[in-house]
Amino acid sequence: MNLSFDTRSLSRIENRYRQMLAVDPADNFARVNLAWCLLLQVLHHAGRESVLAELVGSSCQLDERLEAIINSTLDREVGSLLEECLRQSFTVRHLSSNPDEHEDVARLQQVIRLVGGEEAISRAEADAMRMANQLATAIFTGAGTARDLPAYAGPPLDL
Repeated sequence: MNLSFDTRSLSRIENRYRQMLAVDPADNFARVNLAWCLLLQVLHHAGRESVLAELVGSSCQLDERLEAIINSTLDREVGSLLEECLRQSFTVRHLSSNPDEHEDVARLQQVIRLVGGEEAISRAEADAMRMANQLATAIFTGAGTARDLPAYAGPPLDL
């Protein structure tokens, strides 16, 4: 049986949810589904990187250039996708009052914990709390303008 992911499809879906959020940043349905889409990409890329890491670590002879390319891509893409996935999930967790959305985020974060992502969750939660504190401080001190609020630190939006 040959089962493969269509990563282009995942990218198209990711872009669609990003477009929905650009139109309505409060659309938690799109935000939760974007987080799930990103998690699927994380799992796919992590599996691919595991295979590449095995190739690099095995006794097979690899061209030095190929080995350098493989080593340069390991973990970089997975880390940024996971960070964005968690950023979206914590946004929903902190801003939504919908219990179904909270349950969905809890399931997503549980999957991440099951695959060893506890440290990434802790870092993302600390970042979310820092941003929430900065936002609350800006509101309570009367910042009044968008430039006084914390900047978005995620990847560029592909609209």
